Amino acid sequence: MSANILLGGLILYGKHFESMYTGSMFGVGPTVFAVWGYVISHTKKDGYIELNPQLLGAVIGCSVEEIETAIEFLCNPDGRSRSKDEDGRRMIREGEFDYRVVNYTSYRNILNEDERRAYNRLKKRESRARQKSKGQSLTVNESQQVSAHTDAAVALSVDAKPQEEEASSSRQNIDRYYIACTVALNHGMQENPTIEGEWMPVTASSQVARVTWCEDEIPLGIVEEIILERSKAYRCSAQNRGPRSLKYFDRAVRETWERGQQSASDAKVSEVLSR
Repeated sequence: MSANILLGGLILYGKHFESMYTGSMFGVGPTVFAVWGYVISHTKKDGYIELNPQLLGAVIGCSVEEIETAIEFLCNPDGRSRSKDEDGRRMIREGEFDYRVVNYTSYRNILNEDERRAYNRLKKRESRARQKSKGQSLTVNESQQVSAHTDAAVALSVDAKPQEEEASSSRQNIDRYYIACTVALNHGMQENPTIEGEWMPVTASSQVARVTWCEDEIPLGIVEEIILERSKAYRCSAQNRGPRSLKYFDRAVRETWERGQQSASDAKVSEVLSR
C-alpha cells in the first residue's frame, strides 16, 4: 500500500507495509495512523521531518490536540515494537517541530532489498534457462553423429513442440528483461541525490512496447548498467522529478551497444592482420 499526499503541487510518496497494521500500533486509532502515514511520505532522505500540529491538523482534518496526542504516542517508548532501537520509539523530538524518524533508513531499504531479491531471482532463472539451452544444444549435436533415422526423430520431436508454448516462453523472457530494466531505473532514482522526497517507483507494466532492446538482442547487463548509472546522475527539479519511461535511455543504450560492437569488430580485424 502506498501513501500519496499532494502538497504545494508535489506528490510525495511513501510505502505502507501490511505489518504496520498488525504490529504494536494495532488499535491505536485513525489519527495516529494518519500522522504516521504523513511522516512516511514526507520524511527527508536524512531521516528528519518537520511536524507542526496546527498545519498537520488542517491537512489531516482533526484537532491540534489530537495531532499532539498522536505525535506523543509515536515518540513514546514501545516495549511491544518489533524494533528495539530507541526503546521502540518511532520518532525522537530534536527541536520545536523537528523530529528524527528512528528506523527511516532501514524502512527505505526494504524496497531496495525487495528489488534485489527480485533481481537475484531473475538472474537465477536466466542462468537455469541458459544451462537448459546448452543441454538441449548438446543433445542435438550428439544426435547428429548417429544414424539419419535418429536425426529425423530428433527433428520430428523438435517440430512437434507446440508453437503456443514457444511464444509464451518468448513473451515471458521479454517480460523478465523489462522487469529487470525497471528495477534498475527505480534503484538508481532511489539513490539519486538531487530528488526531493521519495521516488515514486515506475511499474514494469507501464513500460510495455516503449523500447525493443530485448527484441534487438542487446544484452541485459549492458542495459541495466546504463540505466542505473544515468538514473543516479539525473538532475531532478521540482518540476521534473526524474524519467518515468525506459524510452529516455534508448539513445544511450543503443549508442553504447553499437560502440561495443564496433570495438569488437575492430579487435577481430586487428587480430587477423597481426597473425
